[in-house]
Amino acid sequence: MPIVGTWVNRAQNEFIWVRSYKDKAEMEAKGKEFQAAVAAAGVKLGGNVAKMEVREVEAAF
Repeated sequence: MPIVGTWVNRAQNEFIWVRSYKDKAEMEAKGKEFQAAVAAAGVKLGGNVAKMEVREVEAAF
C-alpha cells in the first residue's frame, strides 16, 4: 500500500494520512492489518486518540 502523503492540521490537532490501494480487497485486508497493529500497540480511541475517520475518495483528475 503506497502512502500518498501525510499532513498535520495543528489548529485542529489532526493528522491526515492518505493511502492508496489497488482494489477493495487490498483495502479491507490492509485495514484489518492496521487495526490489529493499533490494538497491539495499545492505542485506544478516546484515550490517546480522540477519534478516527476513514473516508474513501477518488482523484479528481
